[in-house]
Amino acid sequence: MAIIACEKCGSKYSDKSPDGCQNCTPVGRKGLNITCPLCRTGAMEQSTAQLFTDHFVRFCGGIFVVPAFIGIFSAFAYLFSGNGIPFSVRFGVFSGVVVASMISGVAGWIILSKRNVWKCTTCGHYLPRQ
Repeated sequence: MAIIACEKCGSKYSDKSPDGCQNCTPVGRKGLNITCPLCRTGAMEQSTAQLFTDHFVRFCGGIFVVPAFIGIFSAFAYLFSGNGIPFSVRFGVFSGVVVASMISGVAGWIILSKRNVWKCTTCGHYLPRQ
């Protein structure tokens, strides 16, 4: 049994350790030796990536999500307010606002969502994880 110093972080570990350095090996990367198809030098590790990385597009996603929640809550408040308007009219307005809010909320959620990918530790290239 020999004690080895990690090349990345300098910590010491046993050569009998199946996972290598415990400080540098992320959870779930055990035993994976996927090389990067782009740079052919880096190893791919599990990570997450944003579907849309442009800041303006992500800002628009936030613009879609926040008013969607406000719209749903205000539609419920309007539905149950008895301010002299017939219930059928209030229910029609409620339905329209809720449907529009849900559509914009789903669009914003898709824009802001992240997905699981394999990411290269050297060049940052990523592939979808299936």
